[in-house]
Amino acid sequence: MARRLKRRSFLALSLTGAGAVLSYKWLKPAVAQSHTLPIVSQVGDVTANSAIIWARGDRIYRLLVDLSTSANLDRAVQTVSGSQVSEESDFTGTVDVKGLRPNTTYYYQTYFDNNDNLRNPQKGAIALWSG
Repeated sequence: MARRLKRRSFLALSLTGAGAVLSYKWLKPAVAQSHTLPIVSQVGDVTANSAIIWARGDRIYRLLVDLSTSANLDRAVQTVSGSQVSEESDFTGTVDVKGLRPNTTYYYQTYFDNNDNLRNPQKGAIALWSG
């Protein structure tokens, strides 16, 4: 035999469900802001003294790249500011790095800056050789 739900229990369950739905609507922006897409970076068009670095983020940010001849990036050669990424660019930006020395391995770190904080650094290496 089916158990009958009392009026007080029904109202309590209804209020709990409505509260969960309403709190989700208010909490959703906070949850969305904490979500971060990891930066994906790639190097291409490498010549004896230049390279292009691509990176993809998840929001409108300015792409920055640190370059160093040291693997742990403790001796920064230069910081290069790239394009601002947006929905129009599929949140993908590029940095055209020029003036590099041939026969040198450069280590890089890409990250995004929104003037508040730096996000998700991604490290890699570029090996240059003379042509």
